[in-house]
Amino acid sequence: MMSRTDSQRGAYMMDFDSFRHVYNFVRRFVERGEHKVQTILFTLSMKDGISEEVTEIETAVDMLDQAIFTSLRRADISTRYSSKQIIVILLDVRSESCDMIANRIINCFKHLYIGERIIVEYDVAQLEKLPGTWKRREEDS
Repeated sequence: MMSRTDSQRGAYMMDFDSFRHVYNFVRRFVERGEHKVQTILFTLSMKDGISEEVTEIETAVDMLDQAIFTSLRRADISTRYSSKQIIVILLDVRSESCDMIANRIINCFKHLYIGERIIVEYDVAQLEKLPGTWKRREEDS
């Protein structure tokens, strides 16, 4: 995946291997201070009863990638975690803001993806000194 970092807006997007290094660096940063860092894992799936089509999922992930890029700040970080998932790191963000941010991304995605066969869910975890716990959250319909 090509990194889009030179524009005047948008999330810093990178491949997963680079993301792992940045994640570990950010974890060290959090351990040394009182910084609020959140992660959101977005997962795409087909609605119940609909057979999965690889090309539709791939197209939807591309559109979610675009929605994340345009909806986040330049300081936020994003990567594809799997063929159906994208994870983001939000720097200097309180946990209370994550639902608003995730919903802004999902609304942008819904403008790009006009189909009705894909569901977007997200999980949120605060990056802490001790391992955080994931909380499952579903999009508001």
